[in-house]
Amino acid sequence: MKFAGKHIAMSVGALLGVIAVQRAYSVLYASPRDALNTKISRQQEELNRYVGDAAARDELTGRRSEFIATTLGGQVDEVQHEFRTRLTEIARTSGLIEEEIKVSSGNPRFPANPAARRATKSWRDLFRADPDFAVMEGQVRGVGTLDDVLRTVATIQAQSWAHRVDSISLRPSADAETFELRVGVRTVFLPGENPETLPPVEELPINGEMAWAGIVAKNVFREPKPTEAVVVAPPTPETPVGKPSPPYHEWRMVGVWDGANTLGVILVNTRTKVSRLLVPGDRVLGAKLISAAGERAQFEVEGTRYELLQKQTLAEWRELH
Repeated sequence: MKFAGKHIAMSVGALLGVIAVQRAYSVLYASPRDALNTKISRQQEELNRYVGDAAARDELTGRRSEFIATTLGGQVDEVQHEFRTRLTEIARTSGLIEEEIKVSSGNPRFPANPAARRATKSWRDLFRADPDFAVMEGQVRGVGTLDDVLRTVATIQAQSWAHRVDSISLRPSADAETFELRVGVRTVFLPGENPETLPPVEELPINGEMAWAGIVAKNVFREPKPTEAVVVAPPTPETPVGKPSPPYHEWRMVGVWDGANTLGVILVNTRTKVSRLLVPGDRVLGAKLISAAGERAQFEVEGTRYELLQKQTLAEWRELH
């Protein structure tokens, strides 16, 4: 019995020793190790997130710097001066009559950050504190030959600092030898941010005039030579029913414009002699321009598409099926 009791006591002692060692292992090593591994994993996640944010920030910073390089300065006065000076120089070197050149620009607009509409008041005040960018609108007016005015438009479109051409208007003289040109253009700048060097005034590439050479050669703005009239008995007019049709017969397509950043068609009103440059999405008399290529253009009216050929009026277009 004494031997058995002694054996049991030794076994219990050994078991307690194992438990003590395991407890010590857990308390002194395993638990701190697991806590350290968890902390390392969290720090690694934060580091990865920081690296990702830094990469995105670097990309945005790079793109921002690239855009600033296309601006004319960071102060209103200097931007306005450069904007007008450059537009005037382009109009003069493109061949417009110097005495007829008029360049104007208005005060800049500071568009609101759209995020401010949905943000809380504290964030909304932050968004509105400083404007992100400013937009200055300008207009070039002048008179020249068809080649001169189209060269002026193409040169303006080639400038990195002319961030958007809003409108182009051509009005021919009575003999269609000269044209009054009006071009609406915008430049954008970041207040307080100046480019390292001002962007240059870009020249057109060699043979760049080929983009409008066909239009100049035809000069469809000229009235055709009179031909011997053929007397035809007028048809019996029909009594109009319902809503009258738009005067499609007054708008004639005289050319397809393939500029640096614009593909569209030139329409001339045969009654008022006013011309319009339409790009895809623009409308005339409710007809929306869909596409243009070669000497053809497609328009859409109330879901129906029509094909228009050069020198045709809108009344002569062909319905597409």
